[in-house]
Amino acid sequence: MPGSSGVPVSATDRPRTGYGRFHSVQLGEVGGIGPVPPPMHRRDTEILHAHRSGYACDVHIVARRRRLAWAAVLVIGASSAACSTPDADDPQVRASAVYAEMLRWFADARSDDPEPLPVFVEPRGEGASIPLEVQAELVTEVEDVVDVRFIDTRDEAFVTDDDGTPVVTDGGMLLRLAPVDEMADPVRVDVDVHLQDDEFMTMTFELSQAGDGWVVSGNPEQVSTPSAGGGD
Repeated sequence: MPGSSGVPVSATDRPRTGYGRFHSVQLGEVGGIGPVPPPMHRRDTEILHAHRSGYACDVHIVARRRRLAWAAVLVIGASSAACSTPDADDPQVRASAVYAEMLRWFADARSDDPEPLPVFVEPRGEGASIPLEVQAELVTEVEDVVDVRFIDTRDEAFVTDDDGTPVVTDGGMLLRLAPVDEMADPVRVDVDVHLQDDEFMTMTFELSQAGDGWVVSGNPEQVSTPSAGGGD
């Protein structure tokens, strides 16, 4: 079969099948011989000999290099990892990390039970709140040792025992957590610990930053005697 230069085109010059689909253009049906397959890739560009009306014509197809595709995947993956890395200076990340270390301290103090310690948490102080992002991060950070349950009303934390005395559900604890200072290091945080009935004891934790986390410095200080209502 003659080519565009008048040189016969042999059977070995005919487009071969089995190389998958095109990377950049679709030629469709050419000369009644069916979809033209892509050529074997050489460097960046290959010449495909497509037969139309008995003549060979040159069609250039830009091939995508696998190594470039892999490079793009690696760059995207690295960028995603960088974006998903928590910023230790973010106030919400800071607060959840500080609270997590405090709750682990309480869990260690109640190490007689291998199951996660149920801890009911409410914000300390009039009008105070704990952001939902902090709550979610805290639950995840300590789930191996503490079963954190945030409450809207104090009644959610109590059940009545056989003699009619209100006790914390599931033998857990009720804590009221004060806000975490956004700049201080070390940071001091007040916590009201429920004792019995309406009695609370206030403790102050001092924590220092260590890498991406925080550690409790020494033992918490008891700063008030048991009182009704805690630090309201």
